[in-house]
Amino acid sequence: MVAALAYFGISCAVAQVRLFWYDEIFTRQVTQLGEWSRMVAALHHGIDLQPPLFYFISRWTRYLGGEEIGLRLPAMLGFTFAGCCLYLIARRWFSPGYALGVALTPPILFFGALGMEARPYGFVLGCSSVALLGWTFRDRKPLAGNAGYGIGILGAASAHYYGFMIAAPFGAAAAWTLFRKRRLDLGTLLGCVCAALPDLWNMQLIGEGIAIYRNGAWNRPSWRVLGNSLYGWSLAVLSAVLLVYVVAGMSRNTEASQEEHLPGEQLACWAGFSAVPILAMFMARAFSGMFTLRYFSMYSLGYGLLLAYLVQQSAKGSRMAGYVAGCGALIAFGCVAWTSEQRFETERELVFASCDHFTGLMEQPEFRQSSLLIGDAHVALQFAVYCEDLRDRIVFGPDPPRSMAYSGNDTVQKAMLLLRESPPMRIVPLDKFLRGERRALLVYHCQYSFLKDYFLQEPEYAARLHVLEEGLTYSVYRLDPAPQPGAGEK
Repeated sequence: MVAALAYFGISCAVAQVRLFWYDEIFTRQVTQLGEWSRMVAALHHGIDLQPPLFYFISRWTRYLGGEEIGLRLPAMLGFTFAGCCLYLIARRWFSPGYALGVALTPPILFFGALGMEARPYGFVLGCSSVALLGWTFRDRKPLAGNAGYGIGILGAASAHYYGFMIAAPFGAAAAWTLFRKRRLDLGTLLGCVCAALPDLWNMQLIGEGIAIYRNGAWNRPSWRVLGNSLYGWSLAVLSAVLLVYVVAGMSRNTEASQEEHLPGEQLACWAGFSAVPILAMFMARAFSGMFTLRYFSMYSLGYGLLLAYLVQQSAKGSRMAGYVAGCGALIAFGCVAWTSEQRFETERELVFASCDHFTGLMEQPEFRQSSLLIGDAHVALQFAVYCEDLRDRIVFGPDPPRSMAYSGNDTVQKAMLLLRESPPMRIVPLDKFLRGERRALLVYHCQYSFLKDYFLQEPEYAARLHVLEEGLTYSVYRLDPAPQPGAGEK
């Protein structure tokens, strides 16, 4: 409990430093709608791609400890619960050192990205760990175990549309039981069936979202991208340890050191968790056309347990090796937490310095009546949230067709058009905004913006575009207003 409270305290401290980023600001905008009916209506219009339950929970936690902590509270609690549940599960089979390493596996892999993020992935991870804990101990405590299993399954599946993939590891365990013991595990199979119920309930929302975003999605399914991701590295480590285990032949030549004999259905379940991203890739390629690893952080639950099993067996059950592994995991998490805090602190300082810089720039006489057109949606949203003096002058001009032509995807542009229901800034289709602008315009171009290429390639704008600043990762331009008809006759 002390360790769990310490972890939660670290999460709160880092969350307080971290700025909201693009996806989180969408969560913030939906929860600000307030009423359940308004949030659901916005989701039907495609403003975001998460189930309504996630926003309902975030709406109630939003003001607990301040907005930057409150909106992230479901994720922080999810990771904290995951650590506690994994430790209890691992202690049934392993010595304390290995259990500590297992508990820290999800934070080591995902703390900086998902451990304090106002998105549903951390909450899904926590619910999945509750399901795994209940399923693991249902033989000792049938009522509590089955209740935890069912609640965890429904919670995970209700918080994210890909949450139904939690059925895969438990389905693998039920298949092992049927194959090896010729017994149908009805309780486990019932949980697998329940995993599909939330998506069936939200099928209209899912269909509407796929229809809007599948064509031109930024996150198209790709085996190459999956192999080069954190998941690819995780499998590489697991494969190396498996090779040591096979070569050493520990499974045949030594006695297992688990406190209890480890049933094969447990290994099947852990392997099923580890394979969730692979199974999901097939699903994404067949149906949704959208995939990113953050949807499937639940794989870390079974991955950590399976890795601990192979390490323990390879080390002949040595408790000392477990303590070394646990200390190594603790050091690794400390490094992840420290580097995350430093990175978020640097980003915070940079954004607020940029706010001051642009506020000063737009106070110059020639720009006092100008707008700031920002070509990167992430930057535009962050400035709108954190640059109070600039908020009314920031404009984002979405243009999905040109985004497809220049960037190869249009997900963000479509989403920003839909955000106009509750915008944190001015959002006007690009051509409409440019046609109506009668003053000199400041243009901010950076990594995910196509404005520079578009303006330079269009004769209508190229002659009116002038460089004000050029940095390593950004450029600032002045776009002069178009000459007015009849102006040259005076």
